Amino acid sequence: MRRLSVVILVLYWCFAPLCGQNTQEIVTSFTQELSTYECLYATYTFSISDGNGGVKYSVDGEFFSQGDSFLVSTDASDIYCDGISKSIYDKFNEEVIIIGHDTSDGNMSENPLIVLSNASSAYNYSKKPKLIDFQGEKCYNITLTPKSEKADHTAVDILITQGDYSVKGICYTSRNGELYRAVIKSISGLDRKPDSFFILDIDSMEDVLVTDLR
Repeated sequence: MRRLSVVILVLYWCFAPLCGQNTQEIVTSFTQELSTYECLYATYTFSISDGNGGVKYSVDGEFFSQGDSFLVSTDASDIYCDGISKSIYDKFNEEVIIIGHDTSDGNMSENPLIVLSNASSAYNYSKKPKLIDFQGEKCYNITLTPKSEKADHTAVDILITQGDYSVKGICYTSRNGELYRAVIKSISGLDRKPDSFFILDIDSMEDVLVTDLR
């Protein structure tokens, strides 16, 4: 009996590293890390692809997130959200559309990176992630399936580095099969921003058409 126990223990030592971490441990690790940031800051390349992989749109951007507030900034547009409403500034057409904001809505159209904070509560996922090579790094590929039938996407794939659990990519699969992908260039924490940072200063803007749909 003792000999059998020793054999089992040796086999465990040999094969345990191959088992890797389960998905829940990885999700907990990266969400805990991000929750320590006063203000989350990320730079990324965002693209929209069709079901065959053809890129329809691509742009670089910055993302700031603090509590229920966030700012998404690109050369084409800015989205300011103070947790109550969103101001969408179309830089090419000099137009601003103001709409309400639902903090409980996990759709990508409400907050593109909210999945990083509500992965455990709003999604289902398999017990074991896939391990893939991405940009020269070993990354866990975690596929999340939304629990809500009202979600505007059918799945979200998150890439997490095996070494330090940093987020390398987020890809939403929309209900029409398009892929909304953000490849993360950098992600870090900043000092807390004033509330005004997440509010578009419309009064300082000249010749801008404002449509308030709240």
